[in-house]
Amino acid sequence: MSWLAKRIGLSADLMGFVSEAREAQSMRLARLVHEQHDLTGLPVLLLGKPFKPGVTMTNGSPALLLARQLEEMRVPFTHHDLASTAGRKVS
Repeated sequence: MSWLAKRIGLSADLMGFVSEAREAQSMRLARLVHEQHDLTGLPVLLLGKPFKPGVTMTNGSPALLLARQLEEMRVPFTHHDLASTAGRKVS
């Protein structure tokens, strides 16, 4: 796609497209969680913070993106990383 954009004099920011799609996908999930929480009153539990088991890196983690979006929507949730003993509760 970027070669075609260059050929016809446009720019193509592939990383920007990926970032926007990731943000939109996560927001869709956050809205679904919010809606179900409001309908059922059931607690919300997010499991895991890093990208995969055995890794402690959380920069850009989809779980943390979802957590931030739920916080902005004021949805109470517990975020627990199974690899650690400490969970995080947000009300």
